[in-house]
Amino acid sequence: MFMAFGCGPSVEKEKMTAFTQNYHKTLDEYADAINKADSAKKAEIEAKLDTLTGQWALLKESIGTEVTPQTMEKIEAEFRNLAKKYGELYGKS
Repeated sequence: MFMAFGCGPSVEKEKMTAFTQNYHKTLDEYADAINKADSAKKAEIEAKLDTLTGQWALLKESIGTEVTPQTMEKIEAEFRNLAKKYGELYGKS
C-alpha cells in the first residue's frame, strides 16, 4: 500500500544507492592503494572507477525517471561528492 503512494522504497532507488555504495567502497580501496604506494593496484582501481563513472551515466539515464526528483538530486549530490573525492585523490597520487 505504501508503494502506491510513493512512500515505500523503490527498486530503482535501491539500485542507485547500491551503486553509490559500491563506488564509495572502490574509492576507499583506491585511497588505500595510494597510501600503500601500490602502483599496480592503483592503476587497476582507476580503471574500475572510470568504468563505474560511465556506468553511472547509463544508470541515471535508464532509471532516473523512475525515482522522485528529490531522490535523484540527493543521490546525484552524493555521487558528485564521491567523484570530487576521486579527483582529489587522483591529483595527490
